[in-house]
Amino acid sequence: ISIDVSQPLPATIKEIVPESGDKLESVSLVGDHFIANYLHDAHSLVKLFKVDGAADGEIALPGIGAAAGFPGKRHDTETFYSFTSFTTPTAIFRYDFNKRKSEALYQPRLKFNPSDYITEQVFYHSADGTRVPTFLSYKKGLKRDGQNATYLYGYGGFDISVTPSFNPALLDWMEMGGIYAVANIR
Repeated sequence: ISIDVSQPLPATIKEIVPESGDKLESVSLVGDHFIANYLHDAHSLVKLFKVDGAADGEIALPGIGAAAGFPGKRHDTETFYSFTSFTTPTAIFRYDFNKRKSEALYQPRLKFNPSDYITEQVFYHSADGTRVPTFLSYKKGLKRDGQNATYLYGYGGFDISVTPSFNPALLDWMEMGGIYAVANIR
């Protein structure tokens, strides 16, 4: 919103970035854009808005995961952010506003290939009809036929979502043919 503080009360409030059905986690003003980082079905969704509030696309993330950061000054031409997922350790990216593209600046050296694994999101309905977002992570090529061992984690208290984060112990589980499932039950 914007408020003209030079005007007497009551303040006139002007909406700049419209309200969304997703939870707004953070906003930065960089590159003459508002960078709005939303929690969308328990993962990050980063939208760009011009300073007048007009939608101007998204920052494409490397996959389903959690992003944070986006610092800078209003007229900077770049910003930086971290990204992690269930199958990728935290990496640092640079977003170039002129190219409208991200590039990896730092990625940990790994003894595995994250692209050998998949994270997808599926949705279920609870007994009361509530839509429940659930992440499934597993090794590519795994046949999901109901015969795979599945490690299911769920949490649903205090308005806290379990967002994607990397845990190397889960790679062993997926390497052995297991599925790691995270249900955001409330």
